[in-house]
Amino acid sequence: MVKPAVGTLDLVSKTSQGIKNTTSVSTEPKRQRIRLPRYFGPDRALRVYSEDEAIGQSLLWNAEGGRFAGEWYHFHQELGNGKLIVSNRHIIMTEQERWFAPIKLVRGLQLTGRHIVLLFVKPVTAISMLEQLTNIKLLKPLVAYDVEQLRLVYQQLINSIRVLRQERM
Repeated sequence: MVKPAVGTLDLVSKTSQGIKNTTSVSTEPKRQRIRLPRYFGPDRALRVYSEDEAIGQSLLWNAEGGRFAGEWYHFHQELGNGKLIVSNRHIIMTEQERWFAPIKLVRGLQLTGRHIVLLFVKPVTAISMLEQLTNIKLLKPLVAYDVEQLRLVYQQLINSIRVLRQERM
């Protein structure tokens, strides 16, 4: 009769101790991330961790207070007039210039010696009141006259737009 009573008291004691421990404020410092969360594409396939893709996804999801968080990251590039981010739905420019436009409104692209000309069917949405409403946007290289960077971005844009338009059909 003594053993069951001791066992019951022990159970109550340990249960109350556990409840107390879970409700008390932890004095341990919060853990900090070592790296950004892994990028998952629309296919949800687990790939080798890519810091570049993780950064791009983070830029997309945090752009304009999370406005584009439900979209899939495609690529990003730091340019002379801001960070260009391409998702499955939008082309977004952040930092110095701040605007975005749906990919379906892209009418054409042209590579010149100094910049890439993006032509839209109608004016793009300006995030900043300082931006002019226009249907033409120029993408400038990070370093003046960096033709190689322009070629790379131009090719990525063409490929992305082509792939994304085919996915919509």
